[in-house]
Amino acid sequence: MTRPDGTRRARFARKIVAQAILASFIFGAVAILAAMVSTQTNLPFMGAVMGMTSTTTGGSIVAIWLPIMLFFALGWEHSVVNLFLISTAMLLGADISWADWWLWNQIPVTIGNFIGAAGMTAAGLWLAHHGTWPWQKGRSAH
Repeated sequence: MTRPDGTRRARFARKIVAQAILASFIFGAVAILAAMVSTQTNLPFMGAVMGMTSTTTGGSIVAIWLPIMLFFALGWEHSVVNLFLISTAMLLGADISWADWWLWNQIPVTIGNFIGAAGMTAAGLWLAHHGTWPWQKGRSAH
């Protein structure tokens, strides 16, 4: 008589469950990171605005370069940036499959960007301009 935990099927099942838990954690972590980053996407926009407001060419270059390089240096994920960077890396020979890219990066980052844009940035702007949520009309803080 063999022990239930010593069978090949039980070991295989435990391995699959462990891999599923790890995959869920990684997917969620990437989505959460991307949600946090979506609130920080003001850096590239700030670079564009500062570049337009500068009066010299050198000032425009520095004003554009610094915020965008800070965005990349911090390792933040943005779905539009990843569309360019990862596909370019694949064209240059990186060992990344389409399935790896979309399942482990593009989909969770896009979900996180939507959560961050709607849940953090848009909600903050709404509260800043209206002082209350739409379903709480009449209880304005102004």
